Amino acid sequence: MTQYFDNLNENVRNSILIIAFKLFVYSRLRKLDLMLNYGEFVVITGATDGIGLEFSKQFAERGHSLVLIGRNVQKLKNATDLVSKHLHFGRKVISIVADLNSNDLSIYHNITSQLKEYANKIGILINNAG
Repeated sequence: MTQYFDNLNENVRNSILIIAFKLFVYSRLRKLDLMLNYGEFVVITGATDGIGLEFSKQFAERGHSLVLIGRNVQKLKNATDLVSKHLHFGRKVISIVADLNSNDLSIYHNITSQLKEYANKIGILINNAG
């Protein structure tokens, strides 16, 4: 089985992994009212593709507002546009460009200053960068 999986085209393999992950996340999240228990906003690092993007879509579909953090401006814009289609009325997406692999502490100060007004509404953090 592993040998078959290794020989698959990378795009097919990634699609299978994303579908499996989406099913796993959906089965776990559909029974929970995360917003009631944790808060309106979900912060997701590494949100521009793969698992981070899938988390973003899933949380948007469940009524959360999102903070998407990524290092590539164009990929972040594309992710924001895609996730915005899944948002419930009155919810929003905040995009922050930041390379979290950097040793520059001003990046973290910039993120916290942009999120200061939402601090009490942030309930979930998905550390997916890297």
